[in-house]
Amino acid sequence: MFAHVVLAVIPAQTDMFRLTRRLDTLKGYRWNYYVLSDSEWSGRCRMRLSPDVNAVSLLQASLKQAFADDGSQLHPVRVKVNG
Repeated sequence: MFAHVVLAVIPAQTDMFRLTRRLDTLKGYRWNYYVLSDSEWSGRCRMRLSPDVNAVSLLQASLKQAFADDGSQLHPVRVKVNG
């Protein structure tokens, strides 16, 4: 007997959608994620996390420049990984 394979058409997802899904997946594993302003990213006011905290931080200015209005990625996103 032969098994029937069902193929579903999966709509193309935007790069921004895929990034958001990956970050949501990390939350399920108890990772935090932050979108940081320039002052929170670097300088005297930068956000400092304990090495025991698992987190992904994204630079807000980089995030805005990285994606087009249609959600496609134009440039790399600056990311810090902690933990």
